[in-house]
Amino acid sequence: MSSGTGEVPRRRANVPPRRVFAERLTALFDAAGNPTLRSVATAASARMAATGASTTATVQRISDWRAGKAVPAEFDSLLPVLLTLIESATEAGAPAPELIKLPAWRAIWRAAQARGGDADIACPYPGLAAFGPDDSAWFFGRARATAEITELLRRTMDGPGAGPVIVLGASGAGKSSVLHAGVIPALRADRDRSVATMTPGNRPAETLAELLEPAQENAERPDLVVIDQFEETFTLCQNEPERERFLSRLATLHENTRTTAVLAVRADFYPHCLAYPVLEDAINTRCYALGPMRVRELGEAVTGPARAAGLNLEPGLPELVVTELCGLGAGHDRRSYDPGGLPLFSHVMAATWEHRSGARLTVAGYRKAGGVAGSVAATAEQAWQGLNPAEQAAARELLLHLVTVGSTAAIPGGGCRARNCSRAQVIPMRRPRSWTV
Repeated sequence: MSSGTGEVPRRRANVPPRRVFAERLTALFDAAGNPTLRSVATAASARMAATGASTTATVQRISDWRAGKAVPAEFDSLLPVLLTLIESATEAGAPAPELIKLPAWRAIWRAAQARGGDADIACPYPGLAAFGPDDSAWFFGRARATAEITELLRRTMDGPGAGPVIVLGASGAGKSSVLHAGVIPALRADRDRSVATMTPGNRPAETLAELLEPAQENAERPDLVVIDQFEETFTLCQNEPERERFLSRLATLHENTRTTAVLAVRADFYPHCLAYPVLEDAINTRCYALGPMRVRELGEAVTGPARAAGLNLEPGLPELVVTELCGLGAGHDRRSYDPGGLPLFSHVMAATWEHRSGARLTVAGYRKAGGVAGSVAATAEQAWQGLNPAEQAAARELLLHLVTVGSTAAIPGGGCRARNCSRAQVIPMRRPRSWTV
């Protein structure tokens, strides 16, 4: 029930990007109900013809892509095939989010399409996405926090009845990554504990009930429930009785079912939590405050994933990245960084990987990516300029729907925050035919 987006493909140790591309395309075919290659080719060619393209999608070409024998030379050749399969998969049910997101597909294609001796080197940095359980081989710099949170959870899970555990940290501090790529693999290796994940959404009590009462009769309840983006309990859930039912279930969860919950909570929602006894008790007795990584840990976060992926770094690059992230290059006397800056750091390392020289990450590639401060803006501008005027208008409307604007009662300090939307919520909006959500 958890979801997340990424601008780079899921990184698995020793799995070549071309195989990742083939496996993901096969998974999309499965989600679409395994249509015949001919039917996909026909529908994709019709899409191409509608845009005035002179090329067509052939059965053989799609077959080679699916088998990993070839990779499209241009993303525009792949796009009609993806749109055809995504449309079928969406009609068939609720496909996995990573199968229907075009930015992720573009990154997978870009990695698989690489030439030269580095073609089989996967990107070990997640970009703006969080690390997941399958990314533990690339997860560095948080060994101390992982060990301490895991120990806190072990004591809670093995002890007498207790309420939830809270991991508290600033937005972007890495709470999701620590839990999913650090703590979950550690607990699964520890007596094979079972773990389930969720985000509250606007019906948190209902979502938790579905998670704890699986459809299969003999299915066991999870030992641990990771509730990410817990602040949605206050921002997306506008029904107080629903919120109370959710928190009441959390209060007695361990006592009644021997299932422990761990909540990832944004630090600016600390006052909201204190208004509810179950959360106040958790903050006082079972809370871990996740602060910024120390400088040494930041260095490990730069060099560790590269080593694990078989990459080497130009001397001076790790120090440059850490210095710019901490603001030392601007003359500030700081030995730390803004705790919300980790996504910028991870994004620039993924962008540096895209500009690598063979199997080497270089200072020149880092500068070309825009550095810590400029890489996200450069990527966003490139994506925006790739849209025609009609698509830009549709994108502007969509982006406004993906933001929640609230009062200080709902969002600390007022302002706005990201809002998750389903395809059903955004599809009815006006948009050009060529634009696909």
